[in-house]
Amino acid sequence: MHPKFVRKEALDIFAFLTVPYVHTYASLAVMGILILRSLKNADNAIKALAFGIFIVIGNPGISENHPSIASLKWILLIFAFGSIILHSQKKGFKIRNTAPLLISLWLFCVVAAVLSIISSRYLTISIFRLFSFAIGATTLIIAFRISPRSIEEWKNWFFTFYMVLCALSLLLVFHPWGYFRNGSGFQGITVHPQTLGVLLTPIASYVALKLITLTGRLKLFVILLILLTMLWLSGARTAMLALVLSFGFTILFAAYYKGLISKSKVTISILSVAAITVLSVIFFGEQLEPVFAAFVDKSQTSTTFDDVNMTTEHLLMRSRGPQIENLIRNIEYQPLWGVGFGMDGPYGVRHVETNALLGVPISAPVEAGFLPLAIVSQTGVIGTVFFLLFIGRYLAGVFRSHDAEMIAFATGALFVNLGEAIFFSLGGSGMWMWIILAFCFSAQFKLSNEYNIVIKNNPRPLPDGAS
Repeated sequence: MHPKFVRKEALDIFAFLTVPYVHTYASLAVMGILILRSLKNADNAIKALAFGIFIVIGNPGISENHPSIASLKWILLIFAFGSIILHSQKKGFKIRNTAPLLISLWLFCVVAAVLSIISSRYLTISIFRLFSFAIGATTLIIAFRISPRSIEEWKNWFFTFYMVLCALSLLLVFHPWGYFRNGSGFQGITVHPQTLGVLLTPIASYVALKLITLTGRLKLFVILLILLTMLWLSGARTAMLALVLSFGFTILFAAYYKGLISKSKVTISILSVAAITVLSVIFFGEQLEPVFAAFVDKSQTSTTFDDVNMTTEHLLMRSRGPQIENLIRNIEYQPLWGVGFGMDGPYGVRHVETNALLGVPISAPVEAGFLPLAIVSQTGVIGTVFFLLFIGRYLAGVFRSHDAEMIAFATGALFVNLGEAIFFSLGGSGMWMWIILAFCFSAQFKLSNEYNIVIKNNPRPLPDGAS
C-alpha cells in the first residue's frame, strides 16, 4: 500500500512546526499547549512529544528559543509519562507482552546507575540522563501499545510529517538560514546539518524499500530523490552510511532470509542501480569526482579522491578519530564498570550546564559518536551485557512483526548511532528516534491484532462434509 499524505494531519503538523518561529515567546506558548495536549490521550501524547522536540532542535537562525524551553521539555515528558500511565490503567492495558522489553530497559538503567555511583564524576548528570531515557522510552513504548490507531494510520502520519518537514526545509535551500550552523551543510529547519541527516535516514530507508515492493513508483522515486538530495546537501556522511546499512540489512533479512519481499524485484532493482552507477561513472566520471570527493572529505577544496586519501582508516580517523581514541582510553582505564554514564572520561565532562528551574547540574554536551564503544566506555563490560540484553529484546520484537517496512524504519533509526550516539538523548533528536523505535516495536502486536480481526470477520469456509 502506498503511503498517504493526510491533509488534516499536515495542517496540524505545519502549525506546530512553524508557529514557534513567529516569536521567542511563541515557542513558550506552543510548549504550554503541548503539555496540556499530552494529557488528552495516547495519540496526543506521542504527537506532543514529537512537536515539542522539534521546538528544541529548531533552526536558531530563524528564531531563538526562550531559555525556559530547556526546562519545559522535561516537564512535557513528565506530563506525557503520567498521562500514559493513567490512560493505560483506564484501558486495562496488560503489560505481559511488553514486560520483557521494559524489564530489560529498566534493568540496564538501574545497573548503569549503580555503576555510575562508583565511577561518575557528576552523579546527578548520570542519574538524570539514565532515568529521563527510561521514562521517555517507557512512555513511548506503552503509548503506541494503547494507541487505537492502526499501523497504516501511523505510517501515514509519519509520512505526512516527513513531507511537511522536507517542504519547510526546502524553502531554505537557497537562503542563508538553511546553512546557519556552518555555512556549508544544509540544515533546513533543524539545529544542525547532522541533525537533519539523522532525521531523514529512517524515512529514506522506508521509501527506498517501498520503491522496490510497490508498483506505480514514480511518486516514490521523486520523493526518494528529494530525500537523497537533502542528505547530500547536509553533508551527513554518517546518515548516508546508516541508510546504506539499513537498506542493505533489510533487503538481506527480508528477501533472502525471511522471504517477506520478492527476490526477483530485489535483484532487478539492485541490477538497475548498479547499471545506472556504472553508466554515470563512465560518461560523467570527471564531472562527478570533485563533487563526491568534497562530500567524503567534508571540504570545499578536495577535487579528486587522491586529495582525500580514500582509505577506510583515514576517513574513520578524520571524522571520528579523536572520539574513538578517547573512548578506547576510557575502556582501558576502567574496563569493568566504565567512567560513568554520560561522562566524557574519568574527569567527568568539560562543560556542565545547570538547569535554571531545578538549580542542579543535569546536562552536559557529550559527543560520544560511536554508540557501541560509548556504552562500553561509560558502563564497562558489566553495563554492556545488560544493554545487549535490552537491544536483543527490542530487535526480536521488531523482527516478529514480519514487516519489512518496520525493519527498514527501525534499523534506519538505529544505525545512525554508529556515528551520532543519540540513542539516550531524549532531550534532543534522540526523542524522535525513539518515537520511531517505539512505533516499530508496537507493530508486532498491532499487526497480529489486525490479522486476528480480519480472520474473525472473514472465517474460512469449512470443507465439504465438515461440521
